[in-house]
Amino acid sequence: MTLIDALKDEDIINIRISHGNKWMYYDKSSLLWNVMERKYHSKYNTVLYEGDSEEDAVQILTDNA
Repeated sequence: MTLIDALKDEDIINIRISHGNKWMYYDKSSLLWNVMERKYHSKYNTVLYEGDSEEDAVQILTDNA
């Protein structure tokens, strides 16, 4: 099983991939990929991506900018 398959697997309840202060997960109810970020000392999370392209989500997750 790949990580992408694990994220989409309906038997797995809660899984995400983290990279630094960003994380990515697949929302099974809306069928969308989400990339979130919480900067150091920030009170809230920032939505960096919400869409149906797993390639775009992975690109944003691994982007160092």
